Amino acid sequence: MNDRRIALTALFSLFLILILALLLENSIKINTNFPAGITINEFMISNKSTVTDEDGDYSDWIELFNSGPSPVNLKEFELSDNSQDPGKWKLPDYILNSGQYIVIFASGKDKQPADNGFFHTSFKLSSDDDAVLLSRNGNVIEEIKISKCDPDVSYGRDIKNNGQWSILKNPTPGYPNTDSGYDDFLSSRKLKDSLVIINEVMPSNRTTLRDEDWDYSDWIEIYNLGDRQIDLSGYGLSDDASDLHKWKFPKIILEPKNYLVIFASGKDKKEKSSNYYHTNFRLNPSSEKLIFSTPQGKIIDVINLSGLSPDISYGRDTENINRWIYFKRPTPGYENNGNGYNAFLGSMETDSSLIISEAAPYNQFLKDEDGEYSDWIEIHNKKDVPINLSEYRLTDNINYPEKWIFPSKTINPDQSLVVFLSGKNKNNASSKFLHTNFKLDRNSEAIFLMDKSGRLVDKLVLEGTPVYASCGKGPNYEGYYFFNNPTPGGKNVNGYEDIADAPVFSNPGGFYNDKVSLKLSSNLSRAIIRYTTDGSIPDINSTAYLAPISITKTTVIRARCFVNGFLPGPIVTNTFFINSDRNLTTVSISTDPSNLWDEDDGIYVKGKGASPNFPYLGANFWKDIEKPIHIELYEPDGSAGFSIDAGIKIYGSYSRAMDQKSFAVYAREKYGKDFIDYQIFKDKPINKFKSIVLRTSGQDANLSKIRDILMTGLAGDMGLDVQAYRQAVLYINGEYWGIYNIREKINEDFIASNHNISNPNNIDLLVANGKPLSGDANHYKALLDFVSNNDMAQKRNYEYVKTQMDVENYMDYIIAEMYFANTDTGNIKFWREKIPDGKWRWIVYDTDWGFFNVKHNSIAFNLDPEGTGVNKYFSTLLIRKLLENPEFKKVFLQRFGRHMNTTFKPKRVIAKIDELSKNIEDEMPKQIKRWGSSMVRWRSQINFLKSFAKERPSYIYKYVQEYFHLSEQDMAGLGFYK
Repeated sequence: MNDRRIALTALFSLFLILILALLLENSIKINTNFPAGITINEFMISNKSTVTDEDGDYSDWIELFNSGPSPVNLKEFELSDNSQDPGKWKLPDYILNSGQYIVIFASGKDKQPADNGFFHTSFKLSSDDDAVLLSRNGNVIEEIKISKCDPDVSYGRDIKNNGQWSILKNPTPGYPNTDSGYDDFLSSRKLKDSLVIINEVMPSNRTTLRDEDWDYSDWIEIYNLGDRQIDLSGYGLSDDASDLHKWKFPKIILEPKNYLVIFASGKDKKEKSSNYYHTNFRLNPSSEKLIFSTPQGKIIDVINLSGLSPDISYGRDTENINRWIYFKRPTPGYENNGNGYNAFLGSMETDSSLIISEAAPYNQFLKDEDGEYSDWIEIHNKKDVPINLSEYRLTDNINYPEKWIFPSKTINPDQSLVVFLSGKNKNNASSKFLHTNFKLDRNSEAIFLMDKSGRLVDKLVLEGTPVYASCGKGPNYEGYYFFNNPTPGGKNVNGYEDIADAPVFSNPGGFYNDKVSLKLSSNLSRAIIRYTTDGSIPDINSTAYLAPISITKTTVIRARCFVNGFLPGPIVTNTFFINSDRNLTTVSISTDPSNLWDEDDGIYVKGKGASPNFPYLGANFWKDIEKPIHIELYEPDGSAGFSIDAGIKIYGSYSRAMDQKSFAVYAREKYGKDFIDYQIFKDKPINKFKSIVLRTSGQDANLSKIRDILMTGLAGDMGLDVQAYRQAVLYINGEYWGIYNIREKINEDFIASNHNISNPNNIDLLVANGKPLSGDANHYKALLDFVSNNDMAQKRNYEYVKTQMDVENYMDYIIAEMYFANTDTGNIKFWREKIPDGKWRWIVYDTDWGFFNVKHNSIAFNLDPEGTGVNKYFSTLLIRKLLENPEFKKVFLQRFGRHMNTTFKPKRVIAKIDELSKNIEDEMPKQIKRWGSSMVRWRSQINFLKSFAKERPSYIYKYVQEYFHLSEQDMAGLGFYK
């Protein structure tokens, strides 16, 4: 062999891998002039955690590959680490087929295939100027010199780079040097069908289980699911993939069907002490993985710990061992279900006299002395002596143990005390009820009772309690149960140890062009699934699922699992739209038919107390009744938006009496979520709504269907506060209900979300002449008193008013109402944040009586000293007094002129009318078929709006000029003529 040629080739190879090898200071010398056939394909000189041999040792290794077309017998080849002795270790009689790999451990053990199927050389590799040589009948085929190497980094031929040698951070012993080869190698390391497994893990133990040192250390539960003993000697637990045996098990015999809890405390205890072992590392719930492996390095389990909250465990579903789920009620040492949790609680019983015996985190059962449904807990004295609660503590945050402190209050033997978690902070011992200074929220996973010294007395897990139930101790004040008939202050009865799972739908709700064959299933093998198609809640008498459901028309399927001994599971609701158009956003409401149509309290019907004439005062739909529903929203492209349980009321004033009614939808904690978490309106960056309105368009419902959204849209362009809108269609229990406009609901939450105000309770929101809807009217009354009793022509008085209200906002509000010719002037809402510099601002809403009378003299109407509306009830004082000020009057008229030639320019308004009407034009025939009218009438209404837009400016110019006594030159100077 030509030595000079070998040297030149080696230098060229070095140049190709220089950048990758620089940090590791590698030097590789290769002779690439060899015949196709057996080659060195990959090797590793510092194997710390990549692959083990049959003895569980991490020996270095060399991988050979047959790149030729035919099988080759390896008995003609040798491996060596010394160029002076190239035949140092002779390969045995072994056929390596074409395209096949073989891994040889450079361990020094000198083992042949007969020895457990592994090859082991008689020498070991070293990173200190060592070499790897492959020879054939004494002739060197390849010689690779190496120096320094990071652990678990291999060198191999890069298939993507024409077989050039590269550093491989993802080694592939026995597999191609590719991404898929790496995946196959990783898969080969996993032990399939192991009899011993990780069954549950808690990486953030705060209050669940103490070790023998009374510490809340994190823990890992191992389970033997087989029928024979398992010797765990040499098995490994680790949080480091590069060191699978970071903590090795001592000799522990795990009996069949038994559990073993290991504390991941860092204490490194391998001698059994107080029934527990401890690893030499701690878990990190934010990012790490937990790895369980055999003595030979085969990986049994890799558990991702990220995202686990304190006292929440992650474990295997008892019904499906391959399914991992979160447990709010952990079961260290016991099976992962309600029975296991009660057994665990029984093993942890203390001699404490006080227990938290029941709690209702979604109270719908017990009113406090104020008539409110605040959440509550019940504390019970299970001993035979009275106990004074003075200085005991309650908290929902273990990091804040003194959140609320009890007054001097005595509980007698076998008696209970109800405490409302209301935030009202009533701790007078003589009060009918005690109230904490905090409320529960969605992050409140448990409630803790602490004694005077801060020691944990009892804890009750709240998370996972259904909205229709309470949770607590059993009839003899032991274990953990759910109750669908809460008993605050009384003995707990008829409890359930667990809750059935939610059923699984084979098809999601949405739009389908053909019939759907819907399959329902459950993770609980004992579950009976019952379902309804009329919107009602499935109960024990509902249809049992036995075979796929054939859905041939738009239908709501509501399903629920029932298991003997379990509380019925959550209800899953999906609407299936069959051959239904989806040009618009689609909303589906599902509810028990009686909630709408029952003669006594159905909210959609007249009921028994309605007067005979329109608007049927006394009818059910005039009553303030809220009913539970499920609501789904689907985007025009058919994709799902949101789907939640919520409450619903009839919405509006006289439009309630119309056949097609509007609705207000409320997200409340008692239904499961206190927000709709979805960006409903694309032009507003708001993704949380406590309530929305499904509006028919009020008095315009049987006319254009766009009148109000047209006007509020124009007002929004002026910078005024308006409700966003989205045109949609509504289905109720699968029945088409027509065109609706989804709107924001005007309340303190609307203001807070639109103006980034952190506390909605810090808002004064008034209606009409100053009636408070939220907060109070004190500030507004003071403003009116000042305006009424001072000369607004004086600059100093006007300057003061500008500190109390946003005068330009008010100008635009009045201008908009005047242009719209809105005669229903009682729809006026205004607000301010209750801060020192908070100013009043006005909201434009419910403009259904605008855009009708194009000749309406709205300037004189809105400036009438006697007021506007029925019996002149609504005051015009503020605008009239402000117009006494020359500056206000000038700016007001200038803004009016500018808006008439921009915001309200006929061409622009007509374009908006065309856009809004075009959106619903294809849907109108279905709306008309459902509720009456005709396309001719609808189109005439759209044309009427366009005519108004064309003609209104001339009337505005006339009325402004007449009222303010302006010349043509004045009008032009103010911008009215362009």
